[in-house]
Formats: sequence, C-alpha cells, structure tokens
Amino acid sequence: MEDRIEAFACAEAENLRHLEDQLAAEGRELLRQAAELGAQKKAEATPPRCPYCQRALTRLSAGHERTFVTGFGEITVRRTRISRRRSTWLRLCLS
Repeated sequence: MEDRIEAFACAEAENLRHLEDQLAAEGRELLRQAAELGAQKKAEATPPRCPYCQRALTRLSAGHERTFVTGFGEITVRRTRISRRRSTWLRLCLS
C-alpha cells in the first residue's frame, strides 16, 4: 500500500480520486479473501448430510468445489466431501 501512495505522490496526472479507487480495490480484495476463508472454514466444520433423510454421509469423494458471488466478489469453497451415490440414497432413505 505504501508503494501505491508513493507512486500516487509522484504521478502528476493522478488526483485523489485515483488513489481512492486503487485503495478501495485493494480493500475489496482483502475482504473477498477474508469471506472466502470464512466460508472455507464453515464448509470444513459442517458435515454433509443426505438430501433425503438428513443422516450424515459416510463415503469420501474428492474434487468438489462451488463458487458463490458475494458483495466482495466471487469466492470458491473447496472441500473433500462425504457422499453417497443417488441409488444408495434411494435404497436407504426412501425404502
């Protein structure tokens, strides 16, 4: 941030609005990163549940991620998710 302020002070063509815009963009990025970290921690602390019976799921499968749009920009939550195949859900939950 100090580098930005120094560059602003040396640039004749820039006014205070340029500095405000640059600092606001940097601030939004920090807030986006904080929101992403918080969402990631929440996902890791929340056990997945069966969509039919709400029992805790038991089989691990990797590679799941989901992107959300927040007031600070897009965030992506990645987690190893415990899941069941749909046929298992139907057999166990709807019988």
